Amino acid sequence: MVTVRSILLAISLSISVLALPALTEQPSRTYVVGLLFTGAGPDDPLVQAIAKGLRDLGYANGRDFRFEFRGAQGQLDRLQRLADELVQLKVDVIVVATEAALRAAKQSSTTIPIVANLTDYDPVASGLIESLAHPGGNVTGIFTRAPELIGKRIELLKEAIPSMSRIGVLYGSYGRGQLEAARSAARSLGIQVVPIELQTPYDFNESFKVAKQKKVAAAILLYSPGFWPARDSIARQAVANRLPLIAWASEFARAGFFASYGSDAGASFERLAYFIDRVLKGVAPRDLPVEQPTKLEMVINLRTAKALGLTVAPSVLMRADEVIR
Repeated sequence: MVTVRSILLAISLSISVLALPALTEQPSRTYVVGLLFTGAGPDDPLVQAIAKGLRDLGYANGRDFRFEFRGAQGQLDRLQRLADELVQLKVDVIVVATEAALRAAKQSSTTIPIVANLTDYDPVASGLIESLAHPGGNVTGIFTRAPELIGKRIELLKEAIPSMSRIGVLYGSYGRGQLEAARSAARSLGIQVVPIELQTPYDFNESFKVAKQKKVAAAILLYSPGFWPARDSIARQAVANRLPLIAWASEFARAGFFASYGSDAGASFERLAYFIDRVLKGVAPRDLPVEQPTKLEMVINLRTAKALGLTVAPSVLMRADEVIR
């Protein structure tokens, strides 16, 4: 005799059996994320930040995605060949972190989505996107205008070192466009600028010696992607030469610079996972508005300050988002 209970039990078992494949089903493919970097290496924290962002969105490394890394090791003339390699591999998306890498990726493909995290230029004025709200083409991501924050960094140094009348401005080829912003900001504070351009291979120890010979009280490091992988070494040499140094990202202060003011690069690269996820799910880059970092951090490395013999005013420390003691 068929009872209501037996019918319900049969239905329940059927539903359970049907649900089993869904519980064990694996993704039908592994997405390939191409990384085209100018200076950072495959084990850099920025690469790890992207991977973390994807994991937080539910992607398993090796199952749902894998990276194809191509690094130019600071040699810009290698970027085009490396971009072509990624296109030939038919990656699903290309991630770039410099303007030069973006231009190489765009030259290689107008169809593969490109997700960028770039600093120090206007992507609209340069023709790389149509507008921040509607980028158009195959590019989207995060863009930061570095020159707009240079004045804030110089102001921070002046407040921390009130007697400062001369500031060293250290820059590479990427930083030439920021030099005028540094001059203007320093001029408004009555500070004389001593520009010191570094040529590859970078010799920071010699540059710091030049800065001290010219009697600068502190120095600002302008944005350049080639400086990123050397930040630990730069910090050690700055302390050895007793030169307070400030840079554009909090990772520099954590590496041993006296201070930093700007975005958290790790958090910014982690945010790229959002854009990667969207384009992998079929959203066209042209429909993904470009973002600009809204969170800026001031980090003071008090350990470095003590090593340099600096006494930082309590008013400066109170405004800091992070104080490394």
